Amino acid sequence: MGKFSEASRRTPKTSSKGFSNDDVYVSKSGYLDTCNAKGYGLYANRSFLKGDVIQEYRGKRISKQQSDKKLNNTQYMFAVKKKKTIVFVIDAAVAKTSSAARYVNSVIDYTDNKRNTEFVQYDKKIYLVATKKIDKDEELISFYGENTDIIICST
Repeated sequence: MGKFSEASRRTPKTSSKGFSNDDVYVSKSGYLDTCNAKGYGLYANRSFLKGDVIQEYRGKRISKQQSDKKLNNTQYMFAVKKKKTIVFVIDAAVAKTSSAARYVNSVIDYTDNKRNTEFVQYDKKIYLVATKKIDKDEELISFYGENTDIIICST
């Protein structure tokens, strides 16, 4: 439990396009540039080892019904489940109430070697965890799942 609670303690309650702290920073995405898309990405402000918990995914807690209504309007949602049943949804669409983890971009295929993080649930919270060694200034890339409605980069 220590590594998760420590990550929660280090995670600010707000973020923006110019956000930076000791762990991560937000900047123009180099990953999206490779597929002629534009946007921001989350970068490591220090090195991380495989298994390091980087940051908590924070946002407004909403019900499944509320998320169903918003699904076409946002792509910043994670369902928190208990025994495969959705307890609530974390909606990180608004930067002022969300952590910088909302800026992590996704690959299409889980096996893509560009993927260096994954989102895991622990104790009704979602965390960003390193899946391999990550160097300082490396963009953090994850996989949002098979049911991702909007894929920005398909190469």
